Amino acid sequence: MSMVAVEDAPRVDSAEALFANGFAREVEENESTPVVDSDFQEEESSKASKVSEARLASNRQNALKSTGPKTEEGKKRSRENALTHGLSGAGVVRIEEDEEAFQAEVARWTADLKATTALDKSMIETMVIAQTRMHRAYEMEVRMLRTKSRRALDAWEEDRRIEAINTARSLSKTPEFTLARLRQSRQGCDWLMERWIDLEQALEVHGEWNEEQTALTLDLLGVPTGFRNSTNRLPRNATLERKREIVAEAFDGLEEMRTKALIGLDRYDREQAIKGTSFDDSLAAERLRRLDRANTRVYLKMLDALTARAQATSSSSPSSVPSSTTVQPTVKQTKARDADSPLAIPAALARLLDSIPSIVPPAPTPSAIAPARSILEPSADFRSTAAVTSPARESRRARKERRRREAKKPG
Repeated sequence: MSMVAVEDAPRVDSAEALFANGFAREVEENESTPVVDSDFQEEESSKASKVSEARLASNRQNALKSTGPKTEEGKKRSRENALTHGLSGAGVVRIEEDEEAFQAEVARWTADLKATTALDKSMIETMVIAQTRMHRAYEMEVRMLRTKSRRALDAWEEDRRIEAINTARSLSKTPEFTLARLRQSRQGCDWLMERWIDLEQALEVHGEWNEEQTALTLDLLGVPTGFRNSTNRLPRNATLERKREIVAEAFDGLEEMRTKALIGLDRYDREQAIKGTSFDDSLAAERLRRLDRANTRVYLKMLDALTARAQATSSSSPSSVPSSTTVQPTVKQTKARDADSPLAIPAALARLLDSIPSIVPPAPTPSAIAPARSILEPSADFRSTAAVTSPARESRRARKERRRREAKKPG
């Protein structure tokens, strides 16, 4: 089959037919692509098929070598590769050393609640998972406090210095807020004082500040970005002496704050951190507390639901005793139950107690309660008199009016 030129192809008729059928995109592709010989296409496709078959065979051989874990133990280890803290998730992934305690706790709750249905057992497993995670969160919090205590003893200055540098990274974006945050700690105050010393040295060497140093000065002064062209803290035409005065005032204020308050606060914070009594406001501690609260909510929710189901089951049972009736064990039952107890009563005393008849006082009747209630409660006349004449219940205007009427009475 010979090649067909693009110009000789009947483009108008085919384009009209394709456009009528709604295939305009195919028309554009046909107009931009020349028609080629079918023999050439078959030859190229055969080459591509040969390459694809070889690549396919190679892929099959490689797939046989990396199929992932096949045994249940291997799959379990693979699931645990993504385990970070074990405080969230659906509960499929559990730490191996917690499995035995987990199963024992599930069995204990199942026996206590007499769970027989699949729903009750599933709710018990969910509750025990949340309980296990709560215990794990407590252990992690204890470890975090111990680590913080150790670092406060050995690397307090370095850690607080890093915190100050991390806070100072946002000084150019929010200068007013960041400046206040830095002034709360001794290390942040030291960082600010170092920047003022650098600016003072730049003035001594060059006699002025460049654009970047001027922006840093405005940041250290806490001037918002929108007011830097009209602020009086650092005028545009400020002289060298005025700039030196600005540096000296800012440095002296920071040094006074550092000496009077921040040194003592820093020493107190370190002592509390070493003792383990300081509040950990780090992101890791906050995330741990959030996960602990979530697990606590799940635990309490499942516990309430299981308790309600157990009470409903016991009340619907025909052999159950109504909740309003309380059956007290007799002396004989108590003696038989506690016969082996070291606190069991002697046999002679037990026989004496059996011979004493049970005396139950009669319930009070409404007629017997009425006289006592009339004595304890004040009468209606007394309440109305007290409401009118009690000075504690009268307003200031009412007291003036009452005193005026009493003064007008004769004799």
